Amino acid sequence: MALRNRFRVSERLACPVVGQHRNSQRHPGNVVSIEAAKLRKWLRQTTADHIRQGRRIAERLLLREDWTANYKQ
Repeated sequence: MALRNRFRVSERLACPVVGQHRNSQRHPGNVVSIEAAKLRKWLRQTTADHIRQGRRIAERLLLREDWTANYKQ
């Protein structure tokens, strides 16, 4: 947006100069909450420690610790 406003050029001309796709200008990035980031880190560590049954053990431990998470995570 800064290039477009400063030099008064279109999005089509400004994006190749910067090396970005035009779609990246239209869609905002996903913002991950701190709790979700902590949960993801914990899940990755737990499944790495228990390679064969990582998902099953992680589900049990989450239930024991009263984490509220969607089952798809």
